[in-house]
Amino acid sequence: MRIFSHYSQHILKDAIRRVSQPEQIDPEWMNDDVSGLIDNIPEFVQQTMAQGTVLYRGAHIIVIAGWFYAQLALKISVYETNTAEEEGYDATKDLWDAVGFLRQIVLKNKHRRPMNPREALGLERYAGESPDREETIRTINTWYNSKYGSNGILIR
Repeated sequence: MRIFSHYSQHILKDAIRRVSQPEQIDPEWMNDDVSGLIDNIPEFVQQTMAQGTVLYRGAHIIVIAGWFYAQLALKISVYETNTAEEEGYDATKDLWDAVGFLRQIVLKNKHRRPMNPREALGLERYAGESPDREETIRTINTWYNSKYGSNGILIR
């Protein structure tokens, strides 16, 4: 299911290209088809709007960051799948992406509190179940701590 009409996609892709070029960002950073990734599109859109993180505001377009909680879960799923299935997989990009999403969650939390373990393990609603989830959460938290000097997830 595409979120945007064909005409809107054309306008959106042009805006993305114009924003991406001066910043030297890959124009594929924006995904306008989340059907294979998000099961509950209405919830994702509702949570995204409630989060309200504006990435770009132009005369005729506003780009809002997708719901960080679901994005963290999806990044965890990608990391776990690739770690298990791809020989020689370099997890660096996926781990730093997960740290980035976790940072945004912490910054949005009241008093900038870290995620609690139950909340972190509850990501399986979006990332699916994994026997390695606790280890993945610990790994992401270790990387988070190395960058920010504090825990992004309260580990027991």
